[in-house]
Amino acid sequence: MNDIELTFINDYQNMEFVDVVISQRNQKPLSGKPVYDETAIAWTVLKNCRYQQSYVFNFSTEIYMSVSVPGLATTPRTLVQYGQQWQVVQDSSGISLQQQGTTSSDDVFAVQNNMKEMPININLYRHGRLMATEEQVLPQQNATFSFDETIYMGINPGVREGDVLEAMLSNFTSQLSLSGLLKADVRLIGYQEGFQNGSMSFILTNEVKQ
Repeated sequence: MNDIELTFINDYQNMEFVDVVISQRNQKPLSGKPVYDETAIAWTVLKNCRYQQSYVFNFSTEIYMSVSVPGLATTPRTLVQYGQQWQVVQDSSGISLQQQGTTSSDDVFAVQNNMKEMPININLYRHGRLMATEEQVLPQQNATFSFDETIYMGINPGVREGDVLEAMLSNFTSQLSLSGLLKADVRLIGYQEGFQNGSMSFILTNEVKQ
């Protein structure tokens, strides 16, 4: 599947330099918390973006998964597809990630911990960067994942890619749907009609559809 090419442009005249943080949200978190209350990962960070300068980044439609048991082993990253059910079992090399049929819904993929005693950690990657994590999945628990093509964007100085972000969507000023796009510009704007004084927002422009 093709990547979606995105070009970020800082059009916010009151901020000469900005650090842009981009994340996603699992729509089916194991905790059962509302999506907005889930912690997130800083998937992509664009640092020191100058006013009226552009920065290209890609949104890959492919997701890779790796599973680990602390102190025991970590599986290689494996491409996953929606509708797949996976399991983690112990073998002679430590642990193994195996496909085990299909899920009941085509818009999710799932991982069941079939280890006898040990919890597992699940890491998900998009475009080679950590996108989401589910830690301490207990034996016989089934962790379910569903990500739509929506990105959350905000300004947050000092954050690095892979950092865990606290559960506060107030740091993310915009949600942008990339569904059906091949490429688009993402602009940071402020002091526009319809926005409060000093506020800012990310918008899509120059959209090219599939």
